[in-house]
Amino acid sequence: MTELYDVPYEIFMWREIFNCCLIVILTMFALYLIHKMRQKEEGSAQRNIYLGYSLFLIFYGLVRLFFIFSDCEVYNTHSSETFLNNIYVGMAYSFGIIGAICIFYMIERYLVHTRYIFTIIGIAILGLSFKQSTDDIRESPSIYVVDRLLREGSNISAYDPLAADNFRKLFPSIAYAPSAQDACKDADIVIFMTEWNEFREIDLAKLRKLMRGDILIDTRNIFLPGSARDAGFRYIGMGRN
Repeated sequence: MTELYDVPYEIFMWREIFNCCLIVILTMFALYLIHKMRQKEEGSAQRNIYLGYSLFLIFYGLVRLFFIFSDCEVYNTHSSETFLNNIYVGMAYSFGIIGAICIFYMIERYLVHTRYIFTIIGIAILGLSFKQSTDDIRESPSIYVVDRLLREGSNISAYDPLAADNFRKLFPSIAYAPSAQDACKDADIVIFMTEWNEFREIDLAKLRKLMRGDILIDTRNIFLPGSARDAGFRYIGMGRN
């Protein structure tokens, strides 16, 4: 039986290149499965299938990564100490590092989308009614936005001059602020969902100083993009940027 360190350099290198490429392919496929898993309902059979396949790919990727570093260690220990040998082993270690980065990214995406870990983002929702000058929230876009953000694990603070009480009946777990400025304090993102006149009078420069982040999503095109950017925001409008 031929030992690993007895094989030519070229065969050794092609073996590690194959392992590295296999890990990259596994990572791409696992990320696709994780994306599909995210689209399925919690506890559904399809989600559990994607979950199982993703776990298998992560485990198999770890096995291939172990082979890369194990081969490098064996080859480096038993082969002759030559300049060429050091180059080949160094390149093989580089492939292992690439593979490790892919594996760690795959595991991080898996943990995020299975809610074992997630980044808590503070989001301020300004405007809860379906239009200004009413407390009616029937068919309000804010309902769908808040529901999705909660499922993504976001921390939400909301404000509306009239509709907060009605909205609280649907979403009692989120924070309701007494003013737009209080809702935006330490927020990473602010989303304007209703075109209340009082929002048009907001000093964007002062609002930006209250926030931790700098993203302003203007679903009603209340502000001019240039004015928002001059205040220090990264502005996202509907149909204009």
